[in-house]
Amino acid sequence: MPIDDTSRPAPLPLPPAPPPQIAPPTKMPETGRRPGRRRRLVAVGVAVLVLAAAFGVYSFMGQPAYARASDALRAGRCGDAVAGFSRVTGFYRYGAGGKRSEARRGIGECDRFLAAQRIGAGDFAGTTAAYRAFLARYPQGPLPSIARTRMAVAYSGWGDQQVREGDYEGGIAKYATATQQFPGTAGASKASSSAARLLSEGRAKAPIDRTACTSVAILSALADDGLDAPDARRPLPTAYFHCARDEHRRSLDDEAKADLTTLIHGFRGSALVPKAKALLVDVRVAIYRAGDTGKLGQPQRIGTTTAGTVIVEIQNSSPDRLEILFSGPGSRSVIIGRCSSCQVYARGSEPAFCPNAGPTEQIALTPGTYDVVLHDPDKASTRDAFGLWTLESGAHYFNCQLLLKNPA
Repeated sequence: MPIDDTSRPAPLPLPPAPPPQIAPPTKMPETGRRPGRRRRLVAVGVAVLVLAAAFGVYSFMGQPAYARASDALRAGRCGDAVAGFSRVTGFYRYGAGGKRSEARRGIGECDRFLAAQRIGAGDFAGTTAAYRAFLARYPQGPLPSIARTRMAVAYSGWGDQQVREGDYEGGIAKYATATQQFPGTAGASKASSSAARLLSEGRAKAPIDRTACTSVAILSALADDGLDAPDARRPLPTAYFHCARDEHRRSLDDEAKADLTTLIHGFRGSALVPKAKALLVDVRVAIYRAGDTGKLGQPQRIGTTTAGTVIVEIQNSSPDRLEILFSGPGSRSVIIGRCSSCQVYARGSEPAFCPNAGPTEQIALTPGTYDVVLHDPDKASTRDAFGLWTLESGAHYFNCQLLLKNPA
């Protein structure tokens, strides 16, 4: 039989919900702390331990970085050293055992060292100046030792360059610097070898006129700078004599006079001194002849002497000392003292004959033709006189000298 839904009774309401129950309060542990706070404290402690461990590792890693940079510095590898020290002052600035100040010093030292190293290979002056500035700032340590070694090499190379250019004095001075200031270095050894080669060259060139002046330059520089000084000094008289002879031949008489004067006064015991004095007379006569000179008359033949010799008798009848120079087969000079009772005569009013007053000197010469100069050794204002005298063998000559002045 069909069910009639409309005949169902209305649905019953749900039973009422029970009243909410309030849980009793949780009993706290004996410590009085809550569990969540403890967990947070534990987490913080763990984090601190982790950070401490990490910082320890960080600090440990910074120390090897500093050590590697220091090794590079000692080896002269400044590029690696700067890179390593930069990590210490940068990434590892809070670690590395407090080596930041040492790392900064290493960077500064390397920067100056590299600046000197970057100077061009041929710029010896710049290189040595830069390394000297470096050593003034950093006198101790591994890099200064390398700097000194490189300075010795630079000075040796600089010396070679100057010697090739003919500047023996400058080049030998550089060799002396290398050997005396940087002993024991490769550069000092090379400079010493170069100086030894120059000594051999100077010895070989000393007795040859056309090369003797180069020998003087070499040997005198070696002696002055203390490089092989005794060995360099021994051949110098020979070098000076032959150099002066070559200079006189080329009419470089002022230079020849200076070299002969050095030989005569600087090497008094040399056997070449007498020859040097004779050559110096020839040189001086050439110098005086080139100036403003008066005319010197011929001497008067008054007698004879031994064959093969000549006697020239000079009487100085003037109030000044007189030097007479003979340049010829037997070059020599003689100084005759002043006549205290003699006077200066006005030109044109001098006596017709020698006053027969004043000191007399007899001079023995080899026969031949001489360039003769009369010179006042005390007064530059007195005009020199020049004459060409032909002196015959076995003859005795006389000449009287007066001092004349031009009328006012």
